[in-house]
Amino acid sequence: MPEWLQSWWGAVALGTPLVVTAIGWAVRKGLASQKDLEKEKAARAAELAAHAETVAKKIAEEAAMRDRDYSEVTKRLVGIDRRLDRGEDRFERIGLRLDQMPTKDDIHDLSKSITGLVGSVGQVGVRVEALSERLSATDGRLQMLDEYLREDSLIEKQRAKS
Repeated sequence: MPEWLQSWWGAVALGTPLVVTAIGWAVRKGLASQKDLEKEKAARAAELAAHAETVAKKIAEEAAMRDRDYSEVTKRLVGIDRRLDRGEDRFERIGLRLDQMPTKDDIHDLSKSITGLVGSVGQVGVRVEALSERLSATDGRLQMLDEYLREDSLIEKQRAKS
């Protein structure tokens, strides 16, 4: 053993356990005790429970809001569905009306028929005028015949009286 160690041997032998004890005490003071760990665990559990309760409330509020939004959207969809049904009905009625309306060809055929009728009416008008002229002449002759017969009748009445 070295000489310096022999002179300090007693101090080293006595000091080493004291240093080790001091280091152990310092380490123990730096580390948490079982009681401190339990307190910390309880505090964190309480904090976690409070946070979990807050989160649960937020989730419940969001679920309620989602349900309100869902019911509002459902109501709107029902309204839109009704409007679509009314629109479909109107569209069908318009389609039926359009099906009943004449087409371009129908109007063209009708125009041709009207033109033909106008021509026929014009021909009838010409014939009626000619017939009217003939009837005027016949009327004149009938009037002359009527006058003649009346005169003849008057003459016979006068002869019969005389």
